[in-house]
Amino acid sequence: MIAWRPCRQERDKNISKEEADVIPDRGSHPPQYPPEIAENGLVVPVNVEVESPMTEADYVKAVHIYADGNPQPGIVSYSFTPACGKASAATRMRLAQTQNIVCVAEMSNGALHMAKANVKVTIGGCGG
Repeated sequence: MIAWRPCRQERDKNISKEEADVIPDRGSHPPQYPPEIAENGLVVPVNVEVESPMTEADYVKAVHIYADGNPQPGIVSYSFTPACGKASAATRMRLAQTQNIVCVAEMSNGALHMAKANVKVTIGGCGG
């Protein structure tokens, strides 16, 4: 239901923009964002996508991202409407230490879906 997606910019950083626009997704095992290991907790990329038909009757209302080990665990909340066509978002966050990144998707019918990824931080980004 909720998938951590590769950030296209990070995935294709060794090719030109023109090439990136015509290369199809590589499928099989793309890099995970958030990454399993973050060398620097100051800038940890996160890209999430929630599968949904995004119709008036069935759509993703909101996506909330939390970092359970940060002093302020709420990272970001995104709101969506059926007009968005797709429930996906990308950001970068600071992580103070190794911790879980939790994504909660709130659906139009009130259902909640969750995905969790553990990120190992080697250099803390919040004073650690």
